[in-house]
Amino acid sequence: MRNSAEDKIKLIFVRHGLTPANEGRKYCGRRNDEDLSEAGIKLVTARKESGIYPNADIVFVSPKKRAKHTSEIIFPGVEKIIVPEFDEMDFGDFEGKTHEELKDTPEYKAWIESDGNLPFPGGESREDYSMRVGRGFECMLQKLCEYKECGRVFSNVAITAHGGTIMAVLSKYANESYFGSMVANAGGFVCEVNPEDAYSLKVTERFPDR
Repeated sequence: MRNSAEDKIKLIFVRHGLTPANEGRKYCGRRNDEDLSEAGIKLVTARKESGIYPNADIVFVSPKKRAKHTSEIIFPGVEKIIVPEFDEMDFGDFEGKTHEELKDTPEYKAWIESDGNLPFPGGESREDYSMRVGRGFECMLQKLCEYKECGRVFSNVAITAHGGTIMAVLSKYANESYFGSMVANAGGFVCEVNPEDAYSLKVTERFPDR
């Protein structure tokens, strides 16, 4: 399989801006479709205006409002494709609750002690989530290969999604630490990848968290 420099594309990962749940330090996952807060809109807009985000030729987006709104602010007028698999993890019974509200419950204690490896009660496990996101990532790369065969070549591709989405992709395909790939709202990474080989993914830059 070829993996030369000319086969690689730039891949820009961006986590959505702040939401009311983020501001309240609540678990905000697949069951929550709230939009950006006013502070979230201001944060994304300010970071966009600072010039930290590279330009993109096409954007693949989580179906959640917070991700779509973020993508419209950062990449206005750019073609966007919804990827259902890029949705955030299902936090199950923890959804909408804070650490303080959960810290004394047996289920939460067990989950913390497992280093997050146990499934969320009533929700997804990290393994299942990574598999779901991985399917979406590989389908996205396949679509880019198909576009190239039709003469549509995209050299700068963005993914606007969730912290969990980014963590799942980078830990699975770029050999990065799962929790080490955590980023603040409106943060993210620049990577390079050969669309014919998902495991060629490599981190080249991390955006400053603030």
